[in-house]
Amino acid sequence: MSAVPENMEYDFAIVGGGIVGLSAAWILNERGYKVVVLEKGRVGGEQSSRNAGFIRLQGRDQREIPMALRASQLWRTFDEALGGAMGLRQTGIISIASDQKQLQGLSDWAASASAFGLENRLLTPSQLSQAIPQLKCSYEGGLLTPTDSYAEPELASIAMAKGLRERGGKIFESCMVEGIETSSGRVSGLATERGTVRASNIVIAAGIWASALLERYGVVLPLNQLRVSLARSEPFDHGITRPLWLPDVLVRPRHDGGLTFGPGTKGPFVFDVTLQGIKLAPRFVPALFSRAGGVEISLNGHLFEEPKQRRTYIKGNRADYDGIRVPEPEPTQRILDRCLAAIDRNFDFGNRFKIAQSWAGRIDVTPDSIPAMGTLKQLPGAVLVTGMSGHGFGAGPALGEIAADLAEHGSSALATADFAIERFAEHYFLKPQSVL
Repeated sequence: MSAVPENMEYDFAIVGGGIVGLSAAWILNERGYKVVVLEKGRVGGEQSSRNAGFIRLQGRDQREIPMALRASQLWRTFDEALGGAMGLRQTGIISIASDQKQLQGLSDWAASASAFGLENRLLTPSQLSQAIPQLKCSYEGGLLTPTDSYAEPELASIAMAKGLRERGGKIFESCMVEGIETSSGRVSGLATERGTVRASNIVIAAGIWASALLERYGVVLPLNQLRVSLARSEPFDHGITRPLWLPDVLVRPRHDGGLTFGPGTKGPFVFDVTLQGIKLAPRFVPALFSRAGGVEISLNGHLFEEPKQRRTYIKGNRADYDGIRVPEPEPTQRILDRCLAAIDRNFDFGNRFKIAQSWAGRIDVTPDSIPAMGTLKQLPGAVLVTGMSGHGFGAGPALGEIAADLAEHGSSALATADFAIERFAEHYFLKPQSVL
């Protein structure tokens, strides 16, 4: 384990080595700045490598569409620069409607999204069958967004980190940020387990850990956690050429010839009860009503594990760091079994479909399910990007660019007012507006 070079002063220090933090570092490095990324575990070790890999505009909250459009451009830019190492494929994504109400919701969203120049195609049942000949069941129809893409989560962050290092950016893994240092009323550096990093500007892209890092500085964030279970098959001749989002299951072709699969458009995600989660629960009531049945409540060991993790992070209990560097949440087998049953109903894969691996991740969720970002008045020189709400992988490059712009200039060409952190103080109840 190499020490952080204390004699080096950086222009920008990034807290968090996921897709958002790496994107911010990449962009700042390209602009000629000295940049360092500090990651408590390993690059992309948490949700950046544990998601389904969708890079979509389809169904998004309209406030996110300009950001998602920019993210699509940046994905192509990054993947080209890395020689295709991120596994990016622009195949389009199809969402399949189980009833007329869901189909009408997709239709209404497509009509409103046309104002942004988005191309979408509503599919009749017969067109759906033609587009997905492997589909056995009949549905009301679907929506194809041809410009949507996917990439490989387990490859993308690693590829970005490798490219950033080759371009002179510094990345330190297994390097816990223990505090933010200030001088003359603004950020002056970061205290880490491996020494002090001097930087007059920082970007905090620490996902679910952001609230624990910042609460001692008076930054209050209503972030809750949802656990998502996914799995992958062994390689086989499945014939699926693009991501499909069915009501009960999602399936995505993989670079290795298998399929990634998990809960469909109806969910569910799992809310593991914690004291912090109970405290914040009233703020999430509108979200629960808007996603009826999409969230399951689970009372398990995380009730006791989460406070210990937060104490370790907040108090700097170094002896316990290994327990939180790369947490390994347990996938919910019952949910995966439902997904497998949905795959069996919808596709004739038979005994060719064999499970290779299952896993889970925790996503950081805001009450209105859109990110929170901005400069921190409590810590001049600090920029926060958090609350990805399950959109962080696909939107990550644009979120990183916004963070880089805010850190460098204090403003961004992309509108950020809707994502302002101050909205949580101004409105107790906020409701999601996305369709999917």
